[in-house]
Amino acid sequence: MPTGRDGAACPPLSAVRQPFEELGHEATRVLVHMAERWPPASSRIELATELVLRTSTSVRRPVGTEPVGTEPVGTE
Repeated sequence: MPTGRDGAACPPLSAVRQPFEELGHEATRVLVHMAERWPPASSRIELATELVLRTSTSVRRPVGTEPVGTEPVGTE
């Protein structure tokens, strides 16, 4: 993967932003409850994430509008 002078990926990669601070708070809360012999309220906790779109992600093209020379395999 090509990188720029600053070491960043080129093109910039899309990513999922995760709430690490909130994750730490939840983990601590669960551990404290377990230490006090309280059962976990759930075996699964979901926290909100955010998709960060950058130039490595392109817009999906409608079927049949592929650029010239990039026809799907098996269409001969």
